[in-house]
Amino acid sequence: MTTRLRVKSRDREGGVPWASVVSLLLVVAFLFLAIVLPTKHSYLLDVVTYGAEFLPDGSERSQWSLQPGVILCSRTSTPPKTQQFSTKVCDRRHFAVTKLTKKLTFVWDRETRVILRSTGDGDILVHLDAVPEGGMDLGNALLGEGFETLPVHSQMIIRRAVLAESGSQPMSGEIKVGTVVKGGATGLLDKGSFAIRQSLLWRQNPITVQEGTLAHGDRISFLASRTLGREKPPKEVTAYGYLSVHADAPGARGPKPFRMIVYTEPAKGTMRIERFGAKPSEVAPSWTDRALRDPWFLGLTAILSLGAIVTTLISSLKEIFARRRRDSARLLRTALGLLRTIKAGRTRR
Repeated sequence: MTTRLRVKSRDREGGVPWASVVSLLLVVAFLFLAIVLPTKHSYLLDVVTYGAEFLPDGSERSQWSLQPGVILCSRTSTPPKTQQFSTKVCDRRHFAVTKLTKKLTFVWDRETRVILRSTGDGDILVHLDAVPEGGMDLGNALLGEGFETLPVHSQMIIRRAVLAESGSQPMSGEIKVGTVVKGGATGLLDKGSFAIRQSLLWRQNPITVQEGTLAHGDRISFLASRTLGREKPPKEVTAYGYLSVHADAPGARGPKPFRMIVYTEPAKGTMRIERFGAKPSEVAPSWTDRALRDPWFLGLTAILSLGAIVTTLISSLKEIFARRRRDSARLLRTALGLLRTIKAGRTRR
């Protein structure tokens, strides 16, 4: 009975605080699951590029409003495939050309495929690589006969000064930035950066969980899910953005790219990067990105770590004090024993 009571006393005085340990483990496990479980994220691109393309979704978000001076080039004949797309000013052998003297406002049709290219002097060439049946409707009967709708492979020239005066031009749909590098390729991405933002548990405002830079010649697109290693073609998602004039650096010479801002809605998709000489890569946030960028998680981790240290320190101090009490009791018993022995010896004498 004495031994059993002594063991219980030691557990109370210097044993492991099991309740605290279990509580700490439960909190850590909950935080770990909150970080590891995937949540929706969005992408934000800020790029300077010589080319892009998009498939409009037909919404009012793809409405362009351009000041006078736009050049419309309506396709009148079908040239060889090698000449269907050119960054040169519209060739009058294959186009009916007119320069607008009034403002042009229209919404890109849903079935249109638009290719954007920067010309050497900073103008933007808009090429209609695909159009709805009956042509791309510009929605303005005063443009002139033959220009109310544009057939496939028609073009539009937006002078740099016109774009600067018109301001940003929005787009909504499947957006690709840049083009794949090959011999004679135009429309390459010049430079840019991206950020991935994510709304984490308990918070409504998203935080930036990953950032990076894009290399010259990268081609960027957005997919609904990971597609690497799958046979099915990638499914792209709707993105939003706008193009505007890129401010040249003082003294800059050479071709003039344009600027684009592109972003996606929160989803569980990926950003695909195609780079010359390398396999395509897909960028998506991982749980480590979330953990390293989440201030709440970092703060709670610091608090829990400090709590664990304090708990361990208190437990160690309790054990030290308990050991000292046991040692003191042992010394006291030894001293009392010696005194009894001495006293007994004196009594015998």
